[in-house]
Amino acid sequence: RNLERKSQNYHIVFFIMAKDEEVFKYEFLKGYHLFRFPFTIKAMRWGMSLGVLLGFHRFLRVRNLQSAINFGMFGGSLCGLGIWAQQMYVFTVTHEAMKTQERRADEEIEERRMVKEYLRDKYHLDKRKISYEKLMDILEEKDKNYSLEED
Repeated sequence: RNLERKSQNYHIVFFIMAKDEEVFKYEFLKGYHLFRFPFTIKAMRWGMSLGVLLGFHRFLRVRNLQSAINFGMFGGSLCGLGIWAQQMYVFTVTHEAMKTQERRADEEIEERRMVKEYLRDKYHLDKRKISYEKLMDILEEKDKNYSLEED
């Protein structure tokens, strides 16, 4: 009886703690988080299909319906989980590659802007809009003039 009371008290304390402090601890396991990925349904379909095939194969081998159902459900769940994990890996790698590419593009744009401002200030060019290529042409001309003056 004491063990049952401790167990019940633990559950009560756990739910009070969950309501107060750790509301979002298992938030990621809710359906709308899992089904936000387009491949979740595909993985479930493949898992069910493979589970049916595995269960049917097991039934043909042992002629025991309960064993076939258990094996099919377990095998299908395992296959679906593996397919989902592989698709999640591909999604994550692709997403990270896209974010890295965007970050590099933003850094390049920022670097071009800073170089453009630096060259405008250094060569006392006006603040009108000059394209980056035109600015580089001006810089090459000034560089040629500078090198000719030294010779």
